Amino acid sequence: MAFKVFTLLINGLVPVIPAWFIMNSHPETAVIKPWPIVWTLLGVNVLFILIAWKHLGYTRRQRETEALMLIVNAFVPLATYNWLFPAETQFSFPMQILLYCSMQVVWIVSIEIAPDWVGRIRQRKAEERALSGKQHFESREEVLKKHQNKA
Repeated sequence: MAFKVFTLLINGLVPVIPAWFIMNSHPETAVIKPWPIVWTLLGVNVLFILIAWKHLGYTRRQRETEALMLIVNAFVPLATYNWLFPAETQFSFPMQILLYCSMQVVWIVSIEIAPDWVGRIRQRKAEERALSGKQHFESREEVLKKHQNKA
């Protein structure tokens, strides 16, 4: 879980870097285009995958899934640009940067972190019900006896 929070922080803050360079090099630009942010995120995430491959998951499938999610995370600024920046709207540079960063955070929390939290909460509640005796779970022997009695 700490690893996912770390990726959340990195992906949430990385859009600031290319946006800051654009703001300083082209102050006349009205809208920050998403491609510099996408390429920066993609580079950081690929570097992150290469460096921390062993920490992405316990199995190869988990690592591949997490690596794919990191690559998909890099393209969130395209959706942000297409959905939140209509042609008529003029946002200030800090507001644009805030929108790009917040959409990264919203995406990662809703797709990667929240399902983990919900699953852990459900698991903990199920364990509490089972251990407290509020809910009876059939043992393997009981299930086998039921199937034998039906046959």
